[in-house]
Amino acid sequence: MQQLKADIIIVSAGTAGLTAAVTAAEGGASVIAFEKANHTGGTAIRGNGPFGVESRLQKLRQYTLTKEDAFKIYMDFTQWTVNARLVKAFIDKSADTLDWLEKWGGVFRYRVSRTGNELYVAHRQRKSPASGAGSGRRNDEYPG
Repeated sequence: MQQLKADIIIVSAGTAGLTAAVTAAEGGASVIAFEKANHTGGTAIRGNGPFGVESRLQKLRQYTLTKEDAFKIYMDFTQWTVNARLVKAFIDKSADTLDWLEKWGGVFRYRVSRTGNELYVAHRQRKSPASGAGSGRRNDEYPG
């Protein structure tokens, strides 16, 4: 049996586990993340991946959804029953979060779904070099 050593062990490589692993690695720790499934990402995969308003990928496709529009759509959808400051922070930081994930090897495929007259933008992880499944292609090389 192979013995592995690390400063930090992450059990479950879902969204929170992978974020913790990357944050620890940025701080200089050696990290091992374990996942029982045959893929990383956890239940976030069911949610079509991370959300990024005014992100590089959204701009690349010339979609014009703004942070203000996304905030209004989200708040109207929830009938203004959720914490507006938290929703605004989530939307305002969404593009920066995708940049951070790309810096660490996350690769996303652009997806758009339309519901009524609204445009929702999400980015889904395609393949990650960190998982050994990377394709070596840039994000903008994937067809929309």
